[in-house]
Amino acid sequence: MNTGNLKLRTYILILIMGIILLFASLLTLVISLNLFNQDRDNSFRSVSTSLNVVANELNNSQTRLLRDSSQIRKEESFSPENIWFIHDMKGRRTLSMRFRRPYQNIASELYRTLLKSDLATALLQDREGKVLAFCQRQNGSEVLLGYVHGYPTPSFNILRLEYGQPLSSEDWERTQRFEKTGAKLKLDFSGTDGIQVISYKEELALLISLPVMGSIYDDDKEDYHAEPLATLRTVRPFDLEFMRGIASLIEGHVNLFEGPELRSGTLPAYNRLLQSETNVESESLEHPQDGLLHSELGENKTELDFGPISFHEIELMGKGYYQGLLPISRNSEHVPVIAVLFSKEIGRANTIQMVKLLALVSLLGMLLLTPVVILFSKTITLPIGQLAESTRIIAQGKLDENIEVSRIYEIGTLARSFVEMGHSLKNAYTGLEEKVAERTAELKKLSETVEQSPVSVMITDKNGIIEYVNPRFSTSILHGIENNN
Repeated sequence: MNTGNLKLRTYILILIMGIILLFASLLTLVISLNLFNQDRDNSFRSVSTSLNVVANELNNSQTRLLRDSSQIRKEESFSPENIWFIHDMKGRRTLSMRFRRPYQNIASELYRTLLKSDLATALLQDREGKVLAFCQRQNGSEVLLGYVHGYPTPSFNILRLEYGQPLSSEDWERTQRFEKTGAKLKLDFSGTDGIQVISYKEELALLISLPVMGSIYDDDKEDYHAEPLATLRTVRPFDLEFMRGIASLIEGHVNLFEGPELRSGTLPAYNRLLQSETNVESESLEHPQDGLLHSELGENKTELDFGPISFHEIELMGKGYYQGLLPISRNSEHVPVIAVLFSKEIGRANTIQMVKLLALVSLLGMLLLTPVVILFSKTITLPIGQLAESTRIIAQGKLDENIEVSRIYEIGTLARSFVEMGHSLKNAYTGLEEKVAERTAELKKLSETVEQSPVSVMITDKNGIIEYVNPRFSTSILHGIENNN
């Protein structure tokens, strides 16, 4: 084995490690391409998760609002006797202090509920839809509450409070009387009992309408039967701050549409609903139903339902977006739509960031592995080179060559075998030389004996041809020839 072969093996080893690194780079490339392909699915998954969170929040909101509204009806001020009394007083132009008290008690209860449930409006209407008492939060921290009487020309008795301010009986002495409500109050709510989504001050809100029941005597049947005496209506706007938080969390946008028109949202420029005709997918959405909805609204319940979610790819202001739409329906009638938008640029940027990270990890791996490969190759080839050089010297006859034993087990074993072989060869050559010297001495002694022997000695081959005669034989032949002559 020569140095050229060792270098070739080193190059082959480095080539193999290079192929491994190349495979790692190709694997990184394949993963990167796969990430790009999954960008759309991941974006839609983020949109779907956001819409599910929004739907659950709205579902919980309507349940809380219904629970609080139901609790109001159990208060003493909403007793059938008080409702009947107010109903009888609503046509009077003026009310004495005694007659005002039932009105004030109902308005006070509406105010406490408004603070508890973060409502925008709470009011009580009679069976004809006329407002009897109300409480409404204005822009900022002002709250207007009061009661109405004097129909058919209503007289509004309004008290102004700061939001959260405690209400006492003395505060009612500051009531102001108006023949018209002015533009500040929005009390014209209508609709069937149950839960609706309505437009409220250019926003969307939940409206819950619950009947206040009482017993009415039926002259024909000569018995009492339950019948609605009034309607309690509470309004709670959609939690836009919550939706802005969702939008910020996914780095996207959340818009609320009523029909095709925008009501509110984090992307005002998206003011008209868009839906793609292709690449549309859908996903069913389930949310838990609270038993309160059934118990309060009955069999013909009118709570809100959500979904299914539909997914679209749209272009808006020259930018691409992944869009998820969540329709909100009531009795199978679609009312508003919640749209969640996720920018394609952000999705691609996230994917590119991941690809850069994978490339960086691969590069660091290559940089760290290269010196390891070189060190590894030297660790193997250097002892082998030393062993090859030692064997070359041994082959030249230098059997005393000292071979350094490698720390690598296999190479060390091979080196020790070569050391043992060199020692064995040296011992064999030494013994052979001694035997040759002994044989040579014996042959020399025998040769001298034959040469000096007084006996004639002749050596022939198997064919009788003479190969050797000693001096005595030659002398004997010469004497014989002379005697014959």
